[in-house]
Amino acid sequence: AEYMGTAPDSMQRALVVLGLLAVVGLQCEALTFQLDAHHKECFFEQVKEARTKIAVHFQVVLGGSLDVDVTLTGPKDKILYENARETEGRLSFTAEEPGPHAICFSNKMSTVTHKTVAFTMTLGESTQKSEIAKAEHFSPLESAIMRLSDTVKTIQEEQRFMRQREIAHRTISEATNESVQWWSIGEMVVLALVSAWQIFYIRRIVDVRRLV
Repeated sequence: AEYMGTAPDSMQRALVVLGLLAVVGLQCEALTFQLDAHHKECFFEQVKEARTKIAVHFQVVLGGSLDVDVTLTGPKDKILYENARETEGRLSFTAEEPGPHAICFSNKMSTVTHKTVAFTMTLGESTQKSEIAKAEHFSPLESAIMRLSDTVKTIQEEQRFMRQREIAHRTISEATNESVQWWSIGEMVVLALVSAWQIFYIRRIVDVRRLV
């Protein structure tokens, strides 16, 4: 016999799914910070269950060549990802075991310039739970809610990515405009000095000829 479930039961289960999705959605931290020259900063996230999905997105939005060294570690300082001089990146993986996971940004290659880094670390649900909850355990409404949640998470991640890119491009544009402005002012000053020197030199030559 196949149990179809009554409408109230289906609605209650849908509300429970919505509540769980809201809790999962809150497990997303966005942070922008300043990384001083010759310094390293690490941020930790406690993963409670094995096979939990983790997504990380980072971008250097200001400073120098817009690059930092990035290291992602798991429990017992196991290196999961490591790369040097990155401007931005997206990492997605499944934690093999519970425990503290850390993402570290290093600016040790720079001796003077500080960097501004923006990043997000998102914890999804454990795939073990996903395997327990098979498709036949959900009503069409609950399945639609799950798909909608995944779509919303993807859109939110894309929006954060676009905002961070916009910040980086705006910062570069403002820095370029400022450099052009100061370069123009410098050219005007040099031109004024050269013109003044030419006037002074020509007058001196004319005065010398009059005396002769």
